[in-house]
Amino acid sequence: MSATFHGRREDFRLVTGQGTFTSDWNFPNQAYAAYLRANRAHARIKGIDISKAKALSGVLAILTGADTKAAGFGTTPQLVRYPGKGGAMIKIPHREVLAEERVRFIGQEVALVIAETVEIAQQASELIHVDYEDLPAVVDAKAALAPGAPELYANVPGNFCFEYEYGDQQKTDEAFAKAAHITRIDVDMPRLVGAPMEPKACSATYDAATGMFDIYAPTQGMSLMVASLSGGTGVPADKLRVHALDVGGGCGVRSEA
Repeated sequence: MSATFHGRREDFRLVTGQGTFTSDWNFPNQAYAAYLRANRAHARIKGIDISKAKALSGVLAILTGADTKAAGFGTTPQLVRYPGKGGAMIKIPHREVLAEERVRFIGQEVALVIAETVEIAQQASELIHVDYEDLPAVVDAKAALAPGAPELYANVPGNFCFEYEYGDQQKTDEAFAKAAHITRIDVDMPRLVGAPMEPKACSATYDAATGMFDIYAPTQGMSLMVASLSGGTGVPADKLRVHALDVGGGCGVRSEA
């Protein structure tokens, strides 16, 4: 029996289960990873106990911020490279791969468990105990700019990293001075986040003979992802190959991952 499918040319393959997403890339002797994420907005990490998680059968390794710090992981390149108001450049804090001394938002990665199966990795992550000392937190952008608000990074005083303007300020002021009527409004922009069907994820392989990493991910920005990975890990860009086939929803968040 044959059927005629009228629609986008890729739809038939996708709706019949023939798509290739992150979990469809599988390799020999594959291991799996799961993050333990912060359950509070702002806190100092006093200690991390991985003993119970590490003792779980099937756990291969557990990494914390101490490990990524020792590995010398850096901050990924910043896309905002143009000057802002008064010629000021954006202030860039160090973005930790795994939280080192503090967590700065709910969901920040604190530890990474590598195990033989997804289930074991997830179970082990739930056995990790983090001793937190809660710190003051603000969840409103305007409140974060108020005097005395808790600062997240030492090199970003007042939590203010960048201000941008364009146009001719003098001519604009002259135009307003001549205007018959001026209307002023406050515009509140709600916080939005892209929520694709497939979360950010990847599979990766390493060839010790060539030093080549192959990364398989649902990305719409392969060159950006290479630059980001190279900048963060220090691996030369020519040793990173990114493969992308199907993307489980773009929603504006797929450029670098």
